[in-house]
Amino acid sequence: MKSLFTVEVNQKILKASAYYSLLWGLSITLMPRMILQAFSVEPVLALEFWQLFGMIVGVSGVGYFIASTDPAKHWAIIFVGFLSNLFCTFFFAKALAMGELSVNLSVTMLMSAAIWLIPFYYILLFVYDENTMEESPPKQFHDLINFVRTSKNKTLYDLSSEQNVL
Repeated sequence: MKSLFTVEVNQKILKASAYYSLLWGLSITLMPRMILQAFSVEPVLALEFWQLFGMIVGVSGVGYFIASTDPAKHWAIIFVGFLSNLFCTFFFAKALAMGELSVNLSVTMLMSAAIWLIPFYYILLFVYDENTMEESPPKQFHDLINFVRTSKNKTLYDLSSEQNVL
């Protein structure tokens, strides 16, 4: 299954997560009463908390857009997203088991968080493999000497072609 997670697939998953988080976060933030009433939660008790939660989810979406540009570089955003979804999954599973929140709200939030755990986990594995492989750029010597430039904009390869370079 790990082989399915290429850079392109990872970027698409992160963009999908970004759209989902932005849409869900904006919905929670802009229409908290309507959403809470749909889940049979008394809006008076949870309105500000619910709006804050919506803003956090929406901001996560912005982070996932950033991470989608280069998952290997922005792995920390993905890791924080993985952890927040993991903790939300545990929190809402506990709330469901203890009957602390309405069943509809608990199940919806549980699924909303849990759905991203597996893709984020595999993206993190892919990124780890990519960043620790010996051949991964720019760890290859021939890539490095063509990449590094002097103050006169010459590559190390150019300099070594002219004369020996220590």
